Amino acid sequence: MKNPFSHSDKKHFFDLELGLSRKNDRNQKRIIEKDGRFNVKRVGISPFKIYNLYHILTTLHWFYFTLVLLASYLLVNTLFAASYLFIGIEGLLSDSTLSMSEQFWETFFFSSQTLTTVGYGRISPLGMAANWIAMIESMLGLLLFAILTGLLYGRFSKPNINIEYSHNAIIAPFNEGKALMFRLANVRRNQLIETEIKVVFSYIDPDNDSRKYHGLELNTSKINFFPLNWTIVHTIDEDSPLHDWEEKEFKNCDVEIMILVKGHDDIYNQTIHSRNSYRSQEILWGRRFLPMYYVDDEGRTMLELDKIDDIEKVKIT
Repeated sequence: MKNPFSHSDKKHFFDLELGLSRKNDRNQKRIIEKDGRFNVKRVGISPFKIYNLYHILTTLHWFYFTLVLLASYLLVNTLFAASYLFIGIEGLLSDSTLSMSEQFWETFFFSSQTLTTVGYGRISPLGMAANWIAMIESMLGLLLFAILTGLLYGRFSKPNINIEYSHNAIIAPFNEGKALMFRLANVRRNQLIETEIKVVFSYIDPDNDSRKYHGLELNTSKINFFPLNWTIVHTIDEDSPLHDWEEKEFKNCDVEIMILVKGHDDIYNQTIHSRNSYRSQEILWGRRFLPMYYVDDEGRTMLELDKIDDIEKVKIT
């Protein structure tokens, strides 16, 4: 059999084009994580230069973002409640018979009213110290809610992409030969137009122990509309970098198929990106995808997203 590593480099991607290293390290995990993040951690520099609070808060998961908001709100009110207690409860209330816990909750809820500028009027600051604290808190409340408005706008105005990829890529029969395939679908109800995809075949060359990258030519690399699932096909012919490869070589050479999807979101009117990858153990040989949509009695096309991973075993000639 012909050596698969002697394939012409006419379609070779160098590290300067991809921004990836050709250095081989067997301890390295996948290059692109399943959630699209690159497997890179920045160290050796102050975290204040790496992390940006606005970026963190606009990209944080909604659950944790809500927790941060609630914790911040409770913390600010607790600090101001402690400030009112420190100057003396007589700065707010004339009733000095309340217990310490009752005094705390009175000042806590007064703080929340001042912070949000609600001002019910049942309690009001008395004396210079209490009025200064209330003034500072009301000003801080205006600033915090302005910041919160900006954060919410930033989160809602950001394109919310959700492209589902098949769990496995497959090597399947195709046109009296075989092809590398995987499929994807847009889970959101928004429409992606002018969607295009690039696929890179990466492996470790045992001859020089370095990682190489080949761009794979696809049967269809761009579609105008993306309402259904899209099966990506790379025909493994004589011009393919995968032509002389076998299943065992995929595992021995730490193969990784890297994917970049780019499209235009018609709701946000912005370009969106999605990344994914398949490692050698996620590439199954002798499989075929099963259909994942049908037409119902009313003539509508029903896309069954839960069947995106449905495959069956077949023989490869």
